[in-house]
Amino acid sequence: MKKNNINKFIIVLFILYPLMSPIFQMKFINNQLVLTESISGINEVIFLLVLSIILYIIFRSLYKNNIIKFSLCKKEIVYILIGVILLRIIVYTSYLILLCVETGKVQNDEIIKQYINDFSILQIIMFMSIYMPILEELVYRYIIIGSLFEFKKISIFVSSLLFCIAHIPNNITSFIMYFLMGLVLSYSYYKTRSIFVSILIHCLNNLLVNILYILYSL
Repeated sequence: MKKNNINKFIIVLFILYPLMSPIFQMKFINNQLVLTESISGINEVIFLLVLSIILYIIFRSLYKNNIIKFSLCKKEIVYILIGVILLRIIVYTSYLILLCVETGKVQNDEIIKQYINDFSILQIIMFMSIYMPILEELVYRYIIIGSLFEFKKISIFVSSLLFCIAHIPNNITSFIMYFLMGLVLSYSYYKTRSIFVSILIHCLNNLLVNILYILYSL
Protein backbone atom coordinates (compact mmCIF):
# COMPACT_ATOMS: atom_id res chain seq x y z
CA MET A 1 0.00 0.00 0.00
CA LYS A 2 1.46 3.38 -1.05
CA LYS A 3 1.85 6.26 1.42
CA ASN A 4 -1.11 8.27 0.04
CA ASN A 5 -3.31 5.19 0.14
CA ILE A 6 -2.23 4.49 3.73
CA ASN A 7 -3.34 7.99 4.75
CA LYS A 8 -6.70 7.55 3.03
CA PHE A 9 -7.16 4.12 4.62
CA ILE A 10 -6.42 5.53 8.09
CA ILE A 11 -8.84 8.45 7.62
CA VAL A 12 -11.62 6.11 6.45
CA LEU A 13 -11.05 3.84 9.47
CA PHE A 14 -11.07 6.86 11.77
CA ILE A 15 -14.38 8.08 10.37
CA LEU A 16 -15.91 4.61 10.63
CA TYR A 17 -14.54 3.50 14.00
CA PRO A 18 -17.50 4.85 16.06
CA LEU A 19 -19.58 2.29 14.14
CA MET A 20 -17.29 -0.64 14.95
CA SER A 21 -18.94 -1.66 18.22
CA PRO A 22 -22.59 -1.13 17.17
CA ILE A 23 -22.08 -3.28 14.05
CA PHE A 24 -20.96 -6.24 16.15
CA GLN A 25 -23.62 -5.62 18.77
CA MET A 26 -26.28 -6.44 16.19
CA LYS A 27 -27.97 -9.83 16.54
CA PHE A 28 -30.93 -11.63 15.03
CA ILE A 29 -33.51 -12.24 17.75
CA ASN A 30 -36.85 -13.75 16.69
CA ASN A 31 -35.95 -13.05 13.05
CA GLN A 32 -35.36 -9.38 13.84
CA LEU A 33 -32.04 -7.52 13.77
CA VAL A 34 -31.59 -6.05 17.25
CA LEU A 35 -28.90 -3.81 18.74
CA THR A 36 -27.82 -5.53 21.97
CA GLU A 37 -25.94 -3.96 24.89
CA SER A 38 -22.75 -5.96 24.39
CA ILE A 39 -20.68 -8.00 21.93
CA SER A 40 -20.77 -11.70 22.74
CA GLY A 41 -20.39 -15.19 21.29
CA ILE A 42 -19.22 -15.50 17.69
CA ASN A 43 -19.61 -11.73 17.26
CA GLU A 44 -16.88 -11.17 19.84
CA VAL A 45 -14.50 -13.55 18.05
CA ILE A 46 -15.14 -11.85 14.69
CA PHE A 47 -14.84 -8.39 16.28
CA LEU A 48 -11.43 -9.12 17.79
CA LEU A 49 -10.28 -10.84 14.59
CA VAL A 50 -11.29 -7.83 12.46
CA LEU A 51 -9.43 -5.45 14.80
CA SER A 52 -6.32 -7.64 14.63
CA ILE A 53 -6.41 -7.80 10.82
CA ILE A 54 -6.86 -4.03 10.50
CA LEU A 55 -3.93 -3.36 12.84
CA TYR A 56 -1.77 -5.85 10.96
CA ILE A 57 -2.54 -4.18 7.61
CA ILE A 58 -1.81 -0.72 9.02
CA PHE A 59 1.48 -1.60 10.71
CA ARG A 60 2.69 -3.72 7.80
CA SER A 61 2.03 -0.86 5.37
CA LEU A 62 3.64 1.73 7.65
CA TYR A 63 6.71 -0.45 8.14
CA LYS A 64 7.13 -1.22 4.44
CA ASN A 65 6.98 2.52 3.67
CA ASN A 66 9.54 3.33 6.40
CA ILE A 67 6.97 5.39 8.29
CA ILE A 68 7.30 3.43 11.52
CA LYS A 69 10.10 1.51 13.18
CA PHE A 70 9.56 -0.85 16.09
CA SER A 71 12.91 -0.31 17.82
CA LEU A 72 13.49 2.32 20.51
CA CYS A 73 16.60 4.25 21.48
CA LYS A 74 17.26 5.47 25.05
CA LYS A 75 15.96 8.96 24.22
CA GLU A 76 12.67 7.54 22.94
CA ILE A 77 12.24 5.33 26.02
CA VAL A 78 12.74 8.40 28.23
CA TYR A 79 10.11 10.31 26.21
CA ILE A 80 7.67 7.41 26.65
CA LEU A 81 8.18 7.19 30.42
CA ILE A 82 7.95 10.95 30.91
CA GLY A 83 4.98 11.14 28.55
CA VAL A 84 2.95 8.53 30.46
CA ILE A 85 3.80 10.17 33.81
CA LEU A 86 2.81 13.62 32.51
CA LEU A 87 -0.50 12.32 31.18
CA ARG A 88 -1.33 10.80 34.55
CA ILE A 89 -0.35 14.01 36.38
CA ILE A 90 -2.56 16.07 34.03
CA VAL A 91 -5.52 13.73 34.53
CA TYR A 92 -5.23 13.43 38.32
CA THR A 93 -4.76 17.19 38.73
CA SER A 94 -7.82 17.83 36.57
CA TYR A 95 -9.91 15.36 38.60
CA LEU A 96 -8.83 17.06 41.84
CA ILE A 97 -9.92 20.42 40.43
CA LEU A 98 -13.27 18.93 39.40
CA LEU A 99 -13.75 17.49 42.88
CA CYS A 100 -12.72 20.60 44.78
CA VAL A 101 -13.87 23.45 42.56
CA GLU A 102 -16.39 22.19 40.02
CA THR A 103 -19.29 19.78 40.34
CA GLY A 104 -19.26 18.53 36.75
CA LYS A 105 -17.94 15.27 35.36
CA VAL A 106 -15.77 14.48 32.36
CA GLN A 107 -18.21 13.35 29.68
CA ASN A 108 -15.70 11.10 27.92
CA ASP A 109 -15.12 9.20 31.18
CA GLU A 110 -18.81 8.42 31.39
CA ILE A 111 -18.60 6.89 27.90
CA ILE A 112 -15.60 4.79 28.99
CA LYS A 113 -17.46 3.57 32.08
CA GLN A 114 -20.37 2.50 29.89
CA TYR A 115 -18.02 0.52 27.64
CA ILE A 116 -16.48 -1.20 30.66
CA ASN A 117 -19.91 -2.13 32.01
CA ASP A 118 -21.06 -3.57 28.67
CA PHE A 119 -17.97 -5.27 27.22
CA SER A 120 -15.55 -8.02 28.18
CA ILE A 121 -12.05 -7.28 29.52
CA LEU A 122 -10.47 -8.56 26.29
CA GLN A 123 -12.66 -6.26 24.19
CA ILE A 124 -11.86 -3.29 26.41
CA ILE A 125 -8.11 -3.88 26.18
CA MET A 126 -8.13 -4.60 22.45
CA PHE A 127 -10.46 -1.78 21.38
CA MET A 128 -9.91 0.98 23.95
CA SER A 129 -6.29 0.38 24.97
CA ILE A 130 -4.84 -0.62 21.59
CA TYR A 131 -7.03 0.02 18.53
CA MET A 132 -8.47 3.45 19.42
CA PRO A 133 -5.24 5.09 20.65
CA ILE A 134 -3.32 3.76 17.64
CA LEU A 135 -5.91 5.15 15.24
CA GLU A 136 -5.99 8.49 17.07
CA GLU A 137 -2.19 8.81 16.98
CA LEU A 138 -2.08 8.01 13.28
CA VAL A 139 -4.67 10.73 12.56
CA TYR A 140 -3.78 13.48 15.04
CA ARG A 141 0.00 13.01 15.03
CA TYR A 142 1.17 11.17 11.89
CA ILE A 143 -1.31 12.66 9.38
CA ILE A 144 -1.82 16.15 10.86
CA ILE A 145 1.69 16.86 12.17
CA GLY A 146 3.80 14.67 9.89
CA SER A 147 1.91 14.73 6.59
CA LEU A 148 -0.30 17.85 6.39
CA PHE A 149 1.93 20.32 8.25
CA GLU A 150 5.26 18.52 7.67
CA PHE A 151 6.38 19.07 11.28
CA LYS A 152 5.76 22.83 11.40
CA LYS A 153 5.48 24.04 15.01
CA ILE A 154 1.89 25.25 14.53
CA SER A 155 0.91 21.63 13.90
CA ILE A 156 1.46 20.85 17.60
CA PHE A 157 -1.26 23.35 18.53
CA VAL A 158 -3.64 22.26 15.73
CA SER A 159 -3.24 18.57 16.56
CA SER A 160 -3.74 19.14 20.29
CA LEU A 161 -6.83 21.29 19.75
CA LEU A 162 -8.49 18.78 17.40
CA PHE A 163 -7.62 15.94 19.79
CA CYS A 164 -9.22 17.90 22.62
CA ILE A 165 -12.42 18.68 20.71
CA ALA A 166 -12.79 15.04 19.63
CA HIS A 167 -12.87 13.95 23.30
CA ILE A 168 -16.02 16.03 23.94
CA PRO A 169 -14.89 18.37 26.74
CA ASN A 170 -17.98 19.49 28.63
CA ASN A 171 -16.35 22.03 30.97
CA ILE A 172 -13.25 24.25 31.06
CA THR A 173 -11.28 21.79 33.20
CA SER A 174 -11.82 18.86 30.85
CA PHE A 175 -11.03 21.12 27.86
CA ILE A 176 -7.67 22.09 29.38
CA MET A 177 -7.01 18.49 30.42
CA TYR A 178 -7.51 17.02 26.94
CA PHE A 179 -5.65 19.89 25.28
CA LEU A 180 -2.63 19.34 27.55
CA MET A 181 -2.77 15.59 26.95
CA GLY A 182 -2.79 16.25 23.21
CA LEU A 183 0.13 18.63 23.71
CA VAL A 184 2.21 15.93 25.45
CA LEU A 185 1.51 13.41 22.68
CA SER A 186 2.09 15.94 19.89
CA TYR A 187 5.34 17.23 21.39
CA SER A 188 6.64 13.68 21.87
CA TYR A 189 6.03 12.88 18.21
CA TYR A 190 7.38 16.26 17.06
CA LYS A 191 10.66 15.86 18.99
CA THR A 192 11.32 12.18 18.29
CA ARG A 193 9.83 12.02 14.76
CA SER A 194 8.67 8.54 15.78
CA ILE A 195 4.95 7.74 15.65
CA PHE A 196 5.75 4.55 17.57
CA VAL A 197 6.70 6.71 20.58
CA SER A 198 3.39 8.62 20.76
CA ILE A 199 1.46 5.39 20.08
CA LEU A 200 3.13 3.67 23.04
CA ILE A 201 2.53 6.66 25.33
CA HIS A 202 -1.16 6.76 24.39
CA CYS A 203 -1.66 2.98 24.59
CA LEU A 204 0.07 2.67 27.96
CA ASN A 205 -1.96 5.57 29.35
CA ASN A 206 -5.25 4.08 28.16
CA LEU A 207 -4.24 0.65 29.44
CA LEU A 208 -3.57 2.05 32.92
CA VAL A 209 -6.89 3.89 32.91
CA ASN A 210 -8.86 0.86 31.77
CA ILE A 211 -7.17 -1.46 34.28
CA LEU A 212 -8.07 0.94 37.10
CA TYR A 213 -11.67 1.19 35.89
CA ILE A 214 -11.93 -2.61 35.60
CA LEU A 215 -10.50 -3.15 39.11
CA TYR A 216 -12.82 -0.48 40.52
CA SER A 217 -15.86 -2.10 38.89
CA LEU A 218 -15.13 -5.59 40.28
